[in-house]
Amino acid sequence: MVFSRFGVAANFPKSFLIADEVGLGKTIDTGLILRYLLISQKAQPVLILAPASIQPQWHEELREKFNLHFWSYSKGELKNAYGERSQSGEENIWNSQNLILASSHLVRRSDRTKQLLDAQPWDLVILDEAHHARRQTPQNRKKTPNRLLQLMQQLKEKS
Repeated sequence: MVFSRFGVAANFPKSFLIADEVGLGKTIDTGLILRYLLISQKAQPVLILAPASIQPQWHEELREKFNLHFWSYSKGELKNAYGERSQSGEENIWNSQNLILASSHLVRRSDRTKQLLDAQPWDLVILDEAHHARRQTPQNRKKTPNRLLQLMQQLKEKS
């Protein structure tokens, strides 16, 4: 079944996979859906996980195209687009802001995963480059999910 971006938003909180060829606007479609869900107050807090190499692109597009200001998680702290650190006083840093962008590779580390899973539930989790969440090896395809897939399965139970 194919949904328009507004169909996806209207059917929230169902899970959706947005997939297409490179350069055909997946990030823009996701931003439009995200903006609608935030404005309609259907989703908050929101976590976006993306490879570190494309985090700056996500940050810039969310800010410039959708006026969405996400905090970036790096080295155990959150920073906004201006380099200011989050000063919420929360014991768990993941609870300190409602819009967080983090490296999908960084949160796979066991210490980061535990802290993320101990945080309050997320209304929406977006995983860019979702093909990285898979079984570990072709021989173990039916058995062993890699750490990112395990994390996504655990987040799904809380989100």
